[in-house]
Amino acid sequence: MNAYDQAVFVAVESLALAFIGIGLFRRLFSKYVYVQLYVAGLLLGDVARFAVMRAYGVRSSKYFVAYYLCDYVLVVLKYLAILSFFEIILEGSPFREIARRAFLGLFALLAVLSCGLVPNSSSNVLVEFQQNLHFAAVVLTVMLCVALTQLRVANPQLRMLVYGFGVSAAIQANGWALRNMMSQEVMKEVNRHLSPLAMVLMLGTWCYSLLRVPSTEEVTQHVPEIGLIPALSRAEARG
Repeated sequence: MNAYDQAVFVAVESLALAFIGIGLFRRLFSKYVYVQLYVAGLLLGDVARFAVMRAYGVRSSKYFVAYYLCDYVLVVLKYLAILSFFEIILEGSPFREIARRAFLGLFALLAVLSCGLVPNSSSNVLVEFQQNLHFAAVVLTVMLCVALTQLRVANPQLRMLVYGFGVSAAIQANGWALRNMMSQEVMKEVNRHLSPLAMVLMLGTWCYSLLRVPSTEEVTQHVPEIGLIPALSRAEARG
């Protein structure tokens, strides 16, 4: 690992630990449980891959298996985290159950398409399913940002968390868009720098949202207290 890789690795792990710690301290773990699990999986996956790389080398078959297995688990957790945001946004809406079934059906469809049950599918089921889920997660993130705007969600903390996902998805989408404009070697180097940068920006945005951005519940708790002071003053004046 060069200096850039080491700096990004430390930044990602530190931000991941900070996000989990802030969530536990502010008692937000149950509210954003799938997001917390995704970040915990990210942290544990990076540690596991780093340990295997140091033990067996970056070109070993064991590191190859560990890398893609961890990435597979992470993309599944990311998919669930995105769905959990839809669950929160559509809470109380009649479309919530429809959306839940549609997204679970999409997950099953991607699994079928990755298993070689249709023509032109890859024989490597794990890699194919992983790539399909990556693409689906980016598309669903875009849909999540659109839903956030169209439904006019008032929770500022939730909006900031979703925008963190959106920043990461935008950087990944730009990387894919450049794939046909660059050679494979150059593209590999670009992705090596873009993906960790996207993760740092996303985790940094999430930590800021839990620390500095209030949720709707926190805002409404203070509204009655503010409105109570004039009411009491008027009552005392009448007395």
